[in-house]
Amino acid sequence: LLVSNGFFEIKNNSLIPESSLKIFPIESKGQPVKLLNPLSQDLSIMRPNMLFSGLQTIKYNLNRQINDIKIFEFGKIYHKIDTKYVENEKLTILSSGIFKGNNWREDSKNTDFFFMKGVLDKLLDQFNLNHNFVSFQKFTQNYSTLGLTYLYDNNLIANVGMFSADILRNIGIKKSVYYID
Repeated sequence: LLVSNGFFEIKNNSLIPESSLKIFPIESKGQPVKLLNPLSQDLSIMRPNMLFSGLQTIKYNLNRQINDIKIFEFGKIYHKIDTKYVENEKLTILSSGIFKGNNWREDSKNTDFFFMKGVLDKLLDQFNLNHNFVSFQKFTQNYSTLGLTYLYDNNLIANVGMFSADILRNIGIKKSVYYID
């Protein structure tokens, strides 16, 4: 479904720098999974989310003049609760720039919050969820200026939003980036 809508799949390393926790803290009550003998400081913890590595991919592409980016990653995230290690499967989707058009037949349309919300709605329709049990809440995190949480029967299933300008500036990105996590 995502590929047929113009997205490209990526695969990032599961190891990230510990400094990324300042930007994207662990959402649960867990602790980061630190390596006992890391190869470098840039590869010192197992990723607690896929947002940091996804933004690094966006930055890499923008630095090479690829300005219209639609990517997704299926992967694992890791954290530790007490003495137990937890590993979860996730899907993260990121988009920046023009998502449609930019040719002689169509006017270009930039990625925005409502585009990403539409992508998430298409994904959820594939699961045939009973919409009577889906609710929404405003999502607030230090890394997001605009966000919405999707709940199914009061269980978190997704967040959709836009990264804050401060976070993007710290990472070195000058364009708006939207996400689904």
